[in-house]
Amino acid sequence: MSKHHESPLGHCLCCVPVRTGVLAFSCLLLFLSFCAVAGLITEDTRILVGGYTYWSGIWVDIFGCLGVIFSLMGLVGVTDNHTRWVNAFANFACVRTFAYIFIAMSDFSALEGCEKFGLSSMTSHYNPAMEMVRLQGHCSSTRSWYLTIAIAEIVISLYLIWTTYSWCYYMDNNPMYHISIDDSKPLRIYTGYSSVGMPEAPPIVTVVPPQNQQGYDEEKMGFYGHPNMAYSSAHLAPPQQYAGYGGVQQPGSTAAIPY
Repeated sequence: MSKHHESPLGHCLCCVPVRTGVLAFSCLLLFLSFCAVAGLITEDTRILVGGYTYWSGIWVDIFGCLGVIFSLMGLVGVTDNHTRWVNAFANFACVRTFAYIFIAMSDFSALEGCEKFGLSSMTSHYNPAMEMVRLQGHCSSTRSWYLTIAIAEIVISLYLIWTTYSWCYYMDNNPMYHISIDDSKPLRIYTGYSSVGMPEAPPIVTVVPPQNQQGYDEEKMGFYGHPNMAYSSAHLAPPQQYAGYGGVQQPGSTAAIPY
């Protein structure tokens, strides 16, 4: 793979790969969902997920339970490149974000009257979250922090939802890797076991006879057409002589013809 295509899916936040951004968004939503589920037994996490009214608290708990399921689907889907699961997670995150806008508006309206809030235990809609803030005297700081966190969460969620949809689109419509073939190198084709029992033929060597291309005399040029390799009868070896059958040649002896 070419070095220019190390991240074919692009980046989010200028430097973070899209896959990493979707994983981070899944982890963030999973954390917020756990905080929403924890609101069933404690009110300490309300400033992160909302629920300072009776009905907003119910919707926060519902979205918290669903968020745990869909966030895990998003994590598994990104890891396994399962775009359907990631797309379902993005759809849930989109619905949750728009619902959180109305929840935040309702909660902030209730927090504005925090100093005048009375005991809700005397009514049919008990609101322990508001009573906790009122009794601790944290109405002003809770309003400021809740508004800041709500705006930041909505903006980040909208951007990462768009990033998640982009990842699904890239995975469904674009190639995963950009492969470039170097034309300067010959291709090597894998044949597997097609040549078993059929050994390859030896290479064919073509011998080209020497040609008198430069106008030299062939007798002077020699066997290979080179002037330094001219041969004569002096270069021939004398006939081999034998002393008998299997004998060794003796200098000056008469050659015996073997039987």
